[in-house]
Amino acid sequence: MILSLCTQNSNLAKGVDADLTGCQHKRRTMLRPFQKTTQDALRSNLPDEACRTNRKNEQEPGIDSRSRLLLESIHSEYGVLNDKIVVRPSQLGGCGIFLVSDVEVNEAIFRVPLHTMITEEKSKDSVIGKAVQKVFGENIPNRIILTLYLLHLRGMTSANKLSNRRVSNTLRYYLRCLPTSYSTPLFLASLDAAEECETLEEDARENITKDFQRLLGTAVGERERNRIIQIKNTYNALFPKLSLTFPEIFMPQIFTFKNYVWAHSTIATRLFPTTFCCPNNPNAEKEVDPSQTNTVPGGCLVPVADFLNHRRGTCLRWYTDNEVLYACAPRAMAAGEEVFFSYGNNKSNGHLLVTYGFCEPFNENDVAPISFSLSTTSKDLFDLGTEFIKSVGMPLTVATLRRIDCDIKSNSSILRCCRLCSVETVDEFNLYKINNFEKPILSNEIKSVDYGIRVLQEALQSIAMGKGSVQELIDTIEGEACKSLIPNLGRNSLVVDDILWYLYGQYKSILHTIKVLNIYKFRLVEKSYSKHKPNENHGDRIIRNMRLALAEAHYALEHGEVPVGCVFIKPSPLNESGEDSIIASASNKTNITSNATRHAELVAYDIGFMASRCNKDILRGCELYVTVEPCIMCAAALARIGIKRVYYGCCNDKFGGNGSILSCHSLESMSSHLDTPYHVFPGVLENEAVELLREFYSRGNPKAPLPHRKKAVLMNNAPKN
Repeated sequence: MILSLCTQNSNLAKGVDADLTGCQHKRRTMLRPFQKTTQDALRSNLPDEACRTNRKNEQEPGIDSRSRLLLESIHSEYGVLNDKIVVRPSQLGGCGIFLVSDVEVNEAIFRVPLHTMITEEKSKDSVIGKAVQKVFGENIPNRIILTLYLLHLRGMTSANKLSNRRVSNTLRYYLRCLPTSYSTPLFLASLDAAEECETLEEDARENITKDFQRLLGTAVGERERNRIIQIKNTYNALFPKLSLTFPEIFMPQIFTFKNYVWAHSTIATRLFPTTFCCPNNPNAEKEVDPSQTNTVPGGCLVPVADFLNHRRGTCLRWYTDNEVLYACAPRAMAAGEEVFFSYGNNKSNGHLLVTYGFCEPFNENDVAPISFSLSTTSKDLFDLGTEFIKSVGMPLTVATLRRIDCDIKSNSSILRCCRLCSVETVDEFNLYKINNFEKPILSNEIKSVDYGIRVLQEALQSIAMGKGSVQELIDTIEGEACKSLIPNLGRNSLVVDDILWYLYGQYKSILHTIKVLNIYKFRLVEKSYSKHKPNENHGDRIIRNMRLALAEAHYALEHGEVPVGCVFIKPSPLNESGEDSIIASASNKTNITSNATRHAELVAYDIGFMASRCNKDILRGCELYVTVEPCIMCAAALARIGIKRVYYGCCNDKFGGNGSILSCHSLESMSSHLDTPYHVFPGVLENEAVELLREFYSRGNPKAPLPHRKKAVLMNNAPKN
């Protein structure tokens, strides 16, 4: 019984808690709207990651003096002096590590003796570890042993029972620096569970429960709802037997469920991963053989480093020798600067929400899990499918595409699931099985893609259910773009907090995957019927990217906007993956915002600007694919941001800025040395762009001024071919 529960908890640790490793701090008290500091920094064009760091809960009174005692103890016991840093309150909330003197690149900022770390190896060799292994065997997960060991140390420290011979003063001070409680970790969001473990105040419990209700039905919500149950099951399986076998070690007043949750929270939010450092000194002339030196063992709590706040990107360089862990400056840094630990560059908002308690706006790494199922009524097919899934370990829950992905590969997990779950005969199944469902059968592929699109559309509806108008959310925050950091958007009184950013990312990643699948399907049709051939004047890549823009235009048409869509593409030669990347895409938002400047090109630029943490050159060297010729305003803006090429569908005879009225892309039209000329290629899928405009104006634009509002327009009023 215990082994199965421990294995389950181990899988939880590898699945959920693996996302948490590397975060050393408590999660924030509540999910919140963006703070004023973030807005001020954005207005001054500071990098967004400097503001959207992991925000710790308020540290307890006296943390400054405790951290000072910890640093002094490291010096007195181990001879390691950390005179370049001080722990003090951070503008980001809680405490952080700050420099008290200038440092050069690769200079050691602080040092931590390896002997002071609380590691999995130490926990296994301790009295606690040996007792647990004696009762449950050696297969019990190391993470559980480490959790129990930390709980034991904390209990002994509180009771002043740690003798100097057994535990150093450094460890004693470090344990006292740890928070005594974690107010609202996300996995405690179940109200019943929160009441049982008694870790939340009544107001805090009510707030986190309201927030959590908004996450139910999502991947994060369902995962976190089950976590406290798994923790409690593990606790109930461990302690009756441990306390009965070793009552002098596992004392009931120390090993309570409330304390176990504290230890689990500490491990989950503060544990360093196995690969955060290397054994090589960045100042050394040659690399050190890793086999000849100690490395920091996987899964460890690190004193001093525990105070670091987090930000995106590489902010410290780590290395070890046989005795000390060194944290080195990645660049020259000045006194008074806060030192950060990196949380990586490719985290989705789901990961960030669980791990650090916040989300990034317009996060391009967002993905949504999609669950497929064998829905066939044929028992033979169902049995064949089940056996195949078990034999190859093929998951039926897969991630959507990221919003930077232009295309989908034929052997992708989504298409494999589409093929497997849509087969209708045993013969069809056997044909696909030859290549493990990784290669398409052209005659059946369109049917498989249609099945996948239906599954994705159902997932869209499930996100929208019970959460208000997700569509209104998307239109509002995309239409306002950079203004979306303002908590109250005015027109709809919609507060954009972290949960809404998470839901936005889920919705948009599913929507983008549907668009890409539709384009994949269209290309299948072109291959199947000779009368549907790609435009001979443009390559497949250009046609594919323009179809992404047309998908945005269709989206606008469906929601009462002028059907103009665009996509900014980073061409493959500039992309390390060797494939095109979508930097940003958007459609017109003039009607939803009642703002005539919210053209698709400017909305997309603002989204890319936000997603890149306010990098104003994010679109420099990119290609723009837009369904209608950019107006004079947008064409001039494109010259200023350094666009490389513009491909558009139909001409804009009234306001066109790329040849129809003015030629803002030409060198002769440049009004500033900051402007860059770019190339223009008209007529890409022109007829399809015109048809969308005709359909829109035949319905009439409800947002147009009354004298210009028409219920129908003549065909010749649409832009000419």
